[in-house]
Amino acid sequence: MISVVIPTYNRADKIENALNSVLDQTYRDIEVLVVDDCSTDDTEEVIRGIGDPRVVYIRLEKNSGACTARNTGIENAKGEYIAFQDSDDWWFPEKLEKQLAFIEKTKADIVFCECARYLGEGLLDSYLKGVKEGKITYEQLLPKNLMSTQTILGKRECFLEEKFDPQMRRLQDWDLVLRLAEKFTIYYQQEVLAKAFIQPDSLTMNPVYLYDSLQHIYHEHIRAHANPITDRNWITLSNGYRELIRRYEDLKKDTEDSGERIAALEERLREAEGRYEEVVNSGCWKITAPYRKVMDIFRKKEK
Repeated sequence: MISVVIPTYNRADKIENALNSVLDQTYRDIEVLVVDDCSTDDTEEVIRGIGDPRVVYIRLEKNSGACTARNTGIENAKGEYIAFQDSDDWWFPEKLEKQLAFIEKTKADIVFCECARYLGEGLLDSYLKGVKEGKITYEQLLPKNLMSTQTILGKRECFLEEKFDPQMRRLQDWDLVLRLAEKFTIYYQQEVLAKAFIQPDSLTMNPVYLYDSLQHIYHEHIRAHANPITDRNWITLSNGYRELIRRYEDLKKDTEDSGERIAALEERLREAEGRYEEVVNSGCWKITAPYRKVMDIFRKKEK
């Protein structure tokens, strides 16, 4: 059996599509653990209204973040394998069937597929470019993340041994797979089997959380390796996020929002700029280039 873990928070208007894309899988021997991170909307009613006995609803007592929700799902999972879905994304019907066949063929501990990402109604990009199907090493994951959460299928014991870090507000999947790659065998299946839809209020779009998460990844993984990785690949990574941040700002302008929330966002941006200056002054030059690009964008927006 495959246990599918879906964390959700205030996604009453989107969770049904994501959940149905899991329940409609051609591979039928599944349980779906929907972990509600203390939603304040009608998420629970929508989930309970599905009426499929394979759905297990778990509600957290307090809002604790997606990592805690996923870990809760892992701890309650009964399947031999675990897959992850996000509450606003979508799977192709054959995803689990094809991934299970691939993991059995390769004898891997964990496999992941390609994912197409959408911003609004338009295709933004595919998650991977220039990566060949086959075994993926720790060294290949150091320059940039290759595995988005909703693309992963793996043996349950892998995720019990290495769980999501609740302190990570962004790049949780990258941090996790780096730790997994040091212990387990991972293979990439070169086929688009999932769609990700980037929402204006998604953590994926929050450049403030990016700052702290990049710093964590650097100190926990990148710093110990060769200078060419830290220099060349981190600058490349920052360039990729530059366009994402621009889109985030455009979306923020286009959405109706309260003055309090805008003020709170601006305060977080100022705090991030302060932390950025501390890094620059500390002399840690290897990681200042990506942050300089990010903070330059913030400054330009304020002018």
